[in-house]
Amino acid sequence: MDVVPSPPRPGPSAATTLKVNDDSTEDDVAMTIDQKIAAARSRLSPQHCLFCTVKSTSIDENLTHMARIHSFWLPEENYIVDRPGLLTYLGEKVAVGNVCLFCNTRSREFRTLDAVRKHMVDKSHSKLAYEKDADKLELSDYYDFSS
Repeated sequence: MDVVPSPPRPGPSAATTLKVNDDSTEDDVAMTIDQKIAAARSRLSPQHCLFCTVKSTSIDENLTHMARIHSFWLPEENYIVDRPGLLTYLGEKVAVGNVCLFCNTRSREFRTLDAVRKHMVDKSHSKLAYEKDADKLELSDYYDFSS
């Protein structure tokens, strides 16, 4: 397995430094949000670990890394129809929303990607919220249970 650590980011990332002022227009806010999403996408692709800075050479290697190192697995994996899409969505949730995958929206948002990653590792929250129907529904676009 070829796992390549991502290079360290000097100083705050572009996504954490994008700000809007009180006198910003709706267009300014929308543009800032778009920039943050674009910056996060470039930082956290489906090959990036959700919990640390490791970047693998493939999605399969990334999932193997996350399983071995962080005990992370995708629930009901046999029914997933869009693994890249699911990992991209989870990456945006972590990097853009700064939301813990297990606490989901039931807890506070974190200020940075590093903070949410630290929380998930420290609390052993390297798992998806998948117990409640609402949690399953959130991920339903990436699954097909019809077969």
